[in-house]
Amino acid sequence: MHPITYFLTWLRSREKGQGLVEYALILVLIAIVVIAVLAVVGSEISVIFEQIVCALRNGDWDATAKTCSVPTF
Repeated sequence: MHPITYFLTWLRSREKGQGLVEYALILVLIAIVVIAVLAVVGSEISVIFEQIVCALRNGDWDATAKTCSVPTF
Protein backbone atom coordinates (compact mmCIF):
# COMPACT_ATOMS: atom_id res chain seq x y z
CA MET A 1 0.00 0.00 0.00
CA HIS A 2 1.32 3.43 -0.88
CA PRO A 3 2.21 5.56 2.19
CA ILE A 4 -0.10 8.42 1.13
CA THR A 5 -3.03 6.04 0.66
CA TYR A 6 -2.30 4.50 4.05
CA PHE A 7 -2.15 7.96 5.64
CA LEU A 8 -5.48 9.04 4.07
CA THR A 9 -7.13 5.81 5.24
CA TRP A 10 -5.77 6.41 8.71
CA LEU A 11 -7.13 9.98 8.71
CA ARG A 12 -10.60 8.79 7.68
CA SER A 13 -10.70 6.23 10.48
CA ARG A 14 -9.71 8.92 12.98
CA GLU A 15 -12.54 11.21 11.80
CA LYS A 16 -15.13 8.60 12.76
CA GLY A 17 -13.71 8.47 16.28
CA GLN A 18 -13.56 12.24 16.37
CA GLY A 19 -17.27 12.42 15.56
CA LEU A 20 -18.07 10.15 18.49
CA VAL A 21 -15.95 12.29 20.79
CA GLU A 22 -17.75 15.42 19.62
CA TYR A 23 -21.14 13.83 20.33
CA ALA A 24 -19.93 12.77 23.76
CA LEU A 25 -18.75 16.31 24.51
CA ILE A 26 -22.12 17.71 23.44
CA LEU A 27 -23.90 15.25 25.75
CA VAL A 28 -21.63 16.23 28.64
CA LEU A 29 -22.30 19.91 27.98
CA ILE A 30 -26.07 19.28 27.94
CA ALA A 31 -25.81 17.34 31.21
CA ILE A 32 -23.88 20.19 32.84
CA VAL A 33 -26.50 22.72 31.70
CA VAL A 34 -29.36 20.56 33.00
CA ILE A 35 -27.64 20.12 36.37
CA ALA A 36 -27.00 23.86 36.62
CA VAL A 37 -30.62 24.72 35.77
CA LEU A 38 -31.94 22.20 38.30
CA ALA A 39 -29.60 23.59 40.95
CA VAL A 40 -30.95 27.09 40.35
CA VAL A 41 -34.68 26.35 40.07
CA GLY A 42 -34.85 22.96 41.79
CA SER A 43 -36.56 24.22 44.94
CA GLU A 44 -39.17 26.10 42.90
CA ILE A 45 -39.95 22.94 40.92
CA SER A 46 -40.28 21.03 44.19
CA VAL A 47 -42.85 23.55 45.47
CA ILE A 48 -44.82 23.28 42.22
CA PHE A 49 -45.00 19.49 42.56
CA GLU A 50 -46.06 19.84 46.20
CA GLN A 51 -48.87 22.18 45.10
CA ILE A 52 -50.00 19.64 42.50
CA VAL A 53 -50.06 16.85 45.09
CA CYS A 54 -51.97 19.12 47.46
CA ALA A 55 -54.56 19.89 44.78
CA LEU A 56 -54.94 16.19 43.98
CA ARG A 57 -55.63 15.51 47.66
CA ASN A 58 -58.22 18.32 47.73
CA GLY A 59 -56.11 20.22 50.23
CA ASP A 60 -55.57 23.92 50.85
CA TRP A 61 -52.11 25.22 49.94
CA ASP A 62 -50.60 27.77 52.33
CA ALA A 63 -48.20 29.81 50.19
CA THR A 64 -46.45 31.51 53.12
CA ALA A 65 -45.73 28.31 55.05
CA LYS A 66 -45.49 26.21 51.86
CA THR A 67 -47.57 23.49 53.43
CA CYS A 68 -50.72 21.64 52.53
CA SER A 69 -53.62 21.06 54.88
CA VAL A 70 -55.70 18.11 53.80
CA PRO A 71 -59.22 17.85 55.23
CA THR A 72 -59.98 14.67 57.16
CA PHE A 73 -63.35 13.01 56.79
